[in-house]
Amino acid sequence: MIDSSRNGNGPYADLSAEACCDPPDRALGRPPTTTTGEPLLDAYLWIKRPRECDGTCRGGPAAGQWRPAYALELARNASDGFTPPGPPPSR
Repeated sequence: MIDSSRNGNGPYADLSAEACCDPPDRALGRPPTTTTGEPLLDAYLWIKRPRECDGTCRGGPAAGQWRPAYALELARNASDGFTPPGPPPSR
């Protein structure tokens, strides 16, 4: 199994302590499926919900809380048909 919730841009190269905490420039990866086309791969899963914050690093809210800007960034950077149609609504 592969957690593809944030790997749409491939591996994140930063190995610092903050690298796992809402890493920037990520994208949604393949949607959850058991149809992988790979004999040694059982499934792509979104183990970490793409909208959940990892913690207060990088100015985010507490771990597990909704982080709209990060969720939108993941969707906009995706290349598997998740890109929103046009800019977000203005407030």
